[in-house]
Order: sequence, then C-alpha cells, then structure tokens
Amino acid sequence: MQTHTIEILTATLKADNTIAESERRKILKLVRGEPTPAPEGNGNSRTRIYSRAECAKLLGDKTPRFIDLLCRKGLLQKFTARGSQRSIGVTSESLEKFLEGGN
Repeated sequence: MQTHTIEILTATLKADNTIAESERRKILKLVRGEPTPAPEGNGNSRTRIYSRAECAKLLGDKTPRFIDLLCRKGLLQKFTARGSQRSIGVTSESLEKFLEGGN
C-alpha cells in the first residue's frame, strides 16, 4: 500500500472520535501488514457448534424448524464450514447470547 494512502487512513481514523486509540493502532497495523498479537483468551479459538437438534433440545424440546425460524429472525447465527454452502449448526456464542437475553 502506498504511503499517502496510509496517511489518508490515519487522518480519517483520527477524525473519528468514536474509535479508541488502541483500535486505531490495530487497524493501522493491519493496513500496513505488520504482525498482530494473537487474540487473548484461553488458547482455544475453536467455537462449539450445536446441531439444530441439539440446539432445539437445549431450548426446551423445540423443533429444528423452530431453530431455523430463530436464525431467519437473526436471533441465532448459523455456522457454515469454509467451502460449503450449507450450514452445519448454530454457534455456541449466538446460543449463549440468546439464552442470556442479549438479542
């Protein structure tokens, strides 16, 4: 990327006061192609994927069709494997968020 493009992005990010300084630095490092630190966490970056049937059972003996309805409404997030067009289940993060009531 050319230096003047990076300067334009830097100026734009500084003008937006809704972006924190730490986030601004991360964005600029990504744009420049600098290595970014590994994400914090317990070291297990894999997310649990629940099948529609498992998810339905966890929600109180509902049907897989009900899970599809919740996904269409945007309350749950389906997981589609890379290179596939069909989803294989529901992400644990979206299910936990739904159960906590944080739509």
